[in-house]
Amino acid sequence: MVAEIATEQIAERGLTDRIAVQSDDLLTEDLPAGHDAILLSGVLHDWDPQTGRTMLRKSEEAWS
Repeated sequence: MVAEIATEQIAERGLTDRIAVQSDDLLTEDLPAGHDAILLSGVLHDWDPQTGRTMLRKSEEAWS
């Protein structure tokens, strides 16, 4: 649902040529590489510290 809202907001502002939204499952998948930014909105507080670190590590790997 968050990805759909973000996509709508981006389109309303005419930014679809500059911003792409991708929804993935950080618990079971690796993110594709080459991102300029990764937003983890309302995610980390739901998980134990080890799982949170795993999600942050996977995000860092995709961002670098």
